[in-house]
Amino acid sequence: MNNEKDLTPLDEIFVLRNIMPETQAGEFILTLKTAGAYFRQTVVEDVIKRTVAAWKGLPYANENSQTTSPDNIAWLHYYTPTEDWLVTRRFFDIRDGKVSRKPMFYAAKTDGHKYTDVTYGHYMLNDIRARNARLDLYWTPMPVNDALRHI
Repeated sequence: MNNEKDLTPLDEIFVLRNIMPETQAGEFILTLKTAGAYFRQTVVEDVIKRTVAAWKGLPYANENSQTTSPDNIAWLHYYTPTEDWLVTRRFFDIRDGKVSRKPMFYAAKTDGHKYTDVTYGHYMLNDIRARNARLDLYWTPMPVNDALRHI
């Protein structure tokens, strides 16, 4: 039986639902609802805390932010079997249950060859979702150059 102590704050769930692809978010919410207390406390809540902490650390891009520095931190990681997006900046915010602006990221994108096919650019979240990419829920933020060695 769920009570208020067992529930994750709704604002964290809202952030996750907005940055996850729709099918992944649905699977995650179902797991959250059906998981046993031990699994929910040890795995699910850890994933939520890690992902929301990475979101909070992800810099909001503006004209004063460098976006092409090789030491940029890859805060979030989206992936498909052949592509990866290492997200270093965001151009939107999620507050009070609303998404402000169009959901767009600045990211390093790889196509197959992780060292030779890296391109930096602006990517709409919906375009990443349309490629059936998944949000890496176990990602640890790290510099992009290090991240390229780990994907």
